[in-house]
Amino acid sequence: MKKIRRSRRSRMNNMPNMKKMKKLTAKTKREIKKFSMEMGKDMSIMIKNIKKSMK
Repeated sequence: MKKIRRSRRSRMNNMPNMKKMKKLTAKTKREIKKFSMEMGKDMSIMIKNIKKSMK
């Protein structure tokens, strides 16, 4: 059992993105989308503030 588990873990480590994508449910995807949207807003506000401070 342990050997199988270890090999499986190493395989997961070799391609973590694939595993993560499979694990993602619709809910987490939605949350990530929302989070990225909020981050984008924050970034744009920060950039605006930086441009203002530059002037």
